[in-house]
Amino acid sequence: MRLRLVLLICALGPLGDYDVRAQVPQDPVLVASRLLVRGMTRSFLGDLEGATQLFDQALRLQPEDAAIHGALAGTYVKLGDLAQATFYAERALQLAPDRAENITLVAELREATGDGVGSLEAYDQLVALKPLRVEAHVARARLLSRLEQRV
Repeated sequence: MRLRLVLLICALGPLGDYDVRAQVPQDPVLVASRLLVRGMTRSFLGDLEGATQLFDQALRLQPEDAAIHGALAGTYVKLGDLAQATFYAERALQLAPDRAENITLVAELREATGDGVGSLEAYDQLVALKPLRVEAHVARARLLSRLEQRV
């Protein structure tokens, strides 16, 4: 009996060296969602570079996810890189044109980069999508006023 137990232990001993995760296929959608949440937490805690790295990893797994593009855009805004922020915000808007937060971010970034007409188009889209949003009407009116003063 003891000999069988020793043989069993010797046979099962090497199994401890294997990484179980390597044997189980990981769902890319689930992994990308976890990376997105971890990145948002890092961003909230002020680690913007770490958040960007996590969002980039998530984007490699889910390149068509508007939420990841939006999160990257928001992070790049905080980092002060408006060119990168605009790229990711525009992509998020292409992927999910019915999300008000994407339209708002694009409108604000277009306005910040000097594209008043593009910003006005985005605010028009937002007002058409969410006509009861008062802040969208106010932002649109403010932009129209600024554009008239420039002319």
